[in-house]
Amino acid sequence: MKDQHTDPFSDQTPIAPEPFAIGYKPSIGDGFVYGGILFAVGFLVLGFFGKAQILASLALIPIFFAYWHYPMIDRGQPQLAANKDGLFLERLGFLKWDAISGLNLKESSVRSIELRTLEISLNAPLPDALAKPQVFPVWKAMMARNWKVGKAEDGLPVIRVNLLPLTGNPEEIFARVRRYLPL
Repeated sequence: MKDQHTDPFSDQTPIAPEPFAIGYKPSIGDGFVYGGILFAVGFLVLGFFGKAQILASLALIPIFFAYWHYPMIDRGQPQLAANKDGLFLERLGFLKWDAISGLNLKESSVRSIELRTLEISLNAPLPDALAKPQVFPVWKAMMARNWKVGKAEDGLPVIRVNLLPLTGNPEEIFARVRRYLPL
């Protein structure tokens, strides 16, 4: 799909931005969550029936591992979305479109895995860039998320969104988000 910002001399009419919402790929976190639960149950059974409390207490490790990866199997919550209100990131909220100063699709690889990261540069501190902060339960604060906040050389925040575990083509996601940005 052609992006409206690629060729200013094109005769084609620009593609209008369309709202979208995406989550994690189906079954990407199933092994982590259900495997963690299975190991926890195994440790508990061996600990209680084998009279080895240390094994029962070791069940906390796979339980926390499953808890950490739970958002990967939660299909009810989008991880990344865009509409006229802004760019939505789960457990952050909607970023104002005019607070986004730059957008970049960074590609790297680790061994044979191609990693794609959406880098969102902000022109204001993160609290000021939020149009609608998301309210979420406290117990979700310690779970994995697919974005991280860093700082650019000028001290302003840069949000890096890992696109690998999300549904959809990274180039298509980048193009769809970029259509919302003013020229």
